[in-house]
Amino acid sequence: MVFHVVVNPAGASGRTGKIWKKLEPVFQKSGQKYEVHYSKKDHGIAAICHELESRNPEDCCIVTVGGDGSVNEAINGLEHPGRILFAHIPAGSGNDLVRDMELSGNPEKIAKKILEGKVWRTCDIGEVCYEDTGKSRRFAVSCGIGFDAGICEMAGHSRCKAILNRIGLGKLIYIASAFRVVRGQKSRSADVTLERDGKRQELHYRHLFLLAGMNHQYEGGGFRFSPEANPDDGVLNLCVADPEHNRAFYRIFPFVPFGKHERFSCIHALSGSTVEIRSAEPLWVHTDGEVERKADHIRVRFLPEKLHFLE
Repeated sequence: MVFHVVVNPAGASGRTGKIWKKLEPVFQKSGQKYEVHYSKKDHGIAAICHELESRNPEDCCIVTVGGDGSVNEAINGLEHPGRILFAHIPAGSGNDLVRDMELSGNPEKIAKKILEGKVWRTCDIGEVCYEDTGKSRRFAVSCGIGFDAGICEMAGHSRCKAILNRIGLGKLIYIASAFRVVRGQKSRSADVTLERDGKRQELHYRHLFLLAGMNHQYEGGGFRFSPEANPDDGVLNLCVADPEHNRAFYRIFPFVPFGKHERFSCIHALSGSTVEIRSAEPLWVHTDGEVERKADHIRVRFLPEKLHFLE
């Protein structure tokens, strides 16, 4: 088996590239075959993974070194992500993918485990479909419409992000963006339809502030939106917020990192195998923190295939 290590050297303002330089001796000493692929602006992770899949998927393991965004790019570049062995070494600013997977926080230890070449777990792959165009985007950690996506959109364009990433404080830009978004966001009415085990549930919210579709427990760099989420159960866990006033955010926000926010009446913990959201007006949508556009009608589901993780 060949380990294809895919690195975004500019990730986390260059910190990802530095982490890989420290890790490469681990791969060299292992005696395993490996190749390193560096992403560029005009040839990103998605394109690299697509090319690797076309070679020899039966004898290939893709190892991403970076943040959750790197994993997102990888699974969106693969035509059949369930057919290729996959591994990830967290070296980003958020690292929510591995936060609830009980992995070592030491990248070197994770690398050594990966090089054993054993499948240790499988994980669901989510998909957001934009109903107006039919186009879709996959996710590994979470997706969202409304407030959390608005934060990702604002943080992605912040001039301070690179500086904070460089000193290991990248999470702060998301917190700062949250306080800016909450002041300007206007909640809209929305209809949400859940399906699970042949049963259908239709819900209406007058003030949809946020709907987070969670495959893992955490998003946004350690905010525990769905304490019950299990990335291998085929169930999409939802955290829906419909406060009458945005100022409720200030009361609820301190409880989210600990998963204690569900005590508030405007927070709803739901689950389903598929979910359809229709909002009165287009809202920002994200997949693993990556924002492409606004939408007023999306459908979320899991793919039939799963990621086969080495760790």
